Amino acid sequence: MKNELKIDLNIIRENIKNYKDKLGKGKFCAVVKADCYGLGAKKICEAIDDIADYFAVSSRRELFEIKRHVSKPILLLTPIYKNITI
Repeated sequence: MKNELKIDLNIIRENIKNYKDKLGKGKFCAVVKADCYGLGAKKICEAIDDIADYFAVSSRRELFEIKRHVSKPILLLTPIYKNITI
């Protein structure tokens, strides 16, 4: 038995548009960590760059992987602990 996963970028775009309609004036952040769980972060980012308000990733490596594929701000979710004073 062969398993196959098909990703329809048009459906992803429609889902985002539906969420944005429900948000009204809110902003939509596309979380694209872990290479979109193996689906291809670069390809998905390019497909939704015109409708996402910004992107979020979990590591600096992921930030550098997508930064040339998007025109929107990227939120880094990993804390940076250098030079913190309390």
